[in-house]
Amino acid sequence: MKSYRLALKCSVWCLMVGGILIGWGCGRDPGTTQPQGSGGSSHTIDFSKDAYPDFVKDVEGLSVTESWGGRFTDANLAPTAKVHFTQPLPDKFVLLITTGASGPNLNKPVKVKVGQAEAQFVVAEEWKPQTFRLQIELTSPADTIEIEPPNPTSPASAGTQGGDTRKLGLSLRALQIEQ
Repeated sequence: MKSYRLALKCSVWCLMVGGILIGWGCGRDPGTTQPQGSGGSSHTIDFSKDAYPDFVKDVEGLSVTESWGGRFTDANLAPTAKVHFTQPLPDKFVLLITTGASGPNLNKPVKVKVGQAEAQFVVAEEWKPQTFRLQIELTSPADTIEIEPPNPTSPASAGTQGGDTRKLGLSLRALQIEQ
């Protein structure tokens, strides 16, 4: 059994994976968890939070937090969603992406790029949050994860959601890097 040390950040927190409450607490938000004595680590971004953890330098192509507990990718802001980190990413890691999609973004490959490494996944169920596990091996240092939705579409152009002109692709809930 591994013990975990939490690097804590805000006043109230809950940990959700795939829409399931895993834990909650009073104190500060667990921005990172490091198993003691294992040499491994985990960095998690909870897209339902207004602020990003300290290990995130910048983010592109994501809208504001939504009431459903995440953020949409928005191609009006940038053609792809990018998360830039303050430090280079590990040479080998598992990337867990909890996301959903609808309409023209269903059943089509979502491309993920980390430096020269590429992976993809397919969202098959409409708006149902799913967690995808991608093995990433870098051949050179990289500090950015790029997610490319297949067909960002404005709800207004599709005749839904009133006048929402954002070009939505994916509904991101969480992103986790595991070593």
